[in-house]
Amino acid sequence: MPNSRRSTGRSWIPSTRQSCRGSVMRTSALPEATRRVLERAGRVVDLATDHLLIGGTAMTLHVAHRVSEDLDFVQFGKELDRARIGRILTQLRAAEPPELVTSLVARQHFDNEGYDIDDVHQDWMVDGVKVTFFCPDRREELDVLKKAAPESHGAVPVADLDTIFRLKAMVVAERWTSRDAFDLLHFVERQGRSMSEIDEVLRLKRPHYPFDSRMGLLTRPFTSFDPGFQSIEPNAPQTMAELAERMKATVNGYMRKTKKAALSSVSKGMDDLPPPDARDTSRER
Repeated sequence: MPNSRRSTGRSWIPSTRQSCRGSVMRTSALPEATRRVLERAGRVVDLATDHLLIGGTAMTLHVAHRVSEDLDFVQFGKELDRARIGRILTQLRAAEPPELVTSLVARQHFDNEGYDIDDVHQDWMVDGVKVTFFCPDRREELDVLKKAAPESHGAVPVADLDTIFRLKAMVVAERWTSRDAFDLLHFVERQGRSMSEIDEVLRLKRPHYPFDSRMGLLTRPFTSFDPGFQSIEPNAPQTMAELAERMKATVNGYMRKTKKAALSSVSKGMDDLPPPDARDTSRER
């Protein structure tokens, strides 16, 4: 569910928005409908500034690791610019008019708190593709987005892999889906990222969580309504059961290594090995 808090009022726009690096995006990995809408988006000048494509589709454009259908756009500002979104949607549409499909449950939640969800989050269906616009307002997200170094696909600024990684690690504190797990596992196994980097992000997001609790966020069961994922890589997990097993093995390996190092640092009188709270427990999962 989208965040029900109002924007913090910070309307900064990262300077990188003005000078995206050109890059060859792997659009062939996208479903045909998504590819068509993205190609039209690449010609929409209104997207060239104050916007950033994030999420699974942005990641797929870089590494072609799994099928991703949705287009998730951050729009920087205090609130969503409705007139601007209207212009964008007019240029994105082909046959059918775009349809607002924001969750009714989320809308009611905002209404109950006296807010209008359309000010901060809008989901649209455009020719069979869900296109989302939202304003981030959490400090942790803003700090990551400020450092983004986007690459361009036409007029569309596409988040760089480091930004995508940090946002993916951060969202684990809010939700746990097979797609998020698959993306993080790909980062660890194929992109040179580490479990310690994921843990570092989780410590910032959930500073009151001890080590075992943070690791528990990465091994939660997927919900019964999880939409699942479709891998493009032959050596990657192909089912949610395979994914859960490999993620658990990865997390357990990191926990054993970290606790062993923490115990060793205590015995040597060293206190500078991260994460220090790994010394709070000696049980292994």
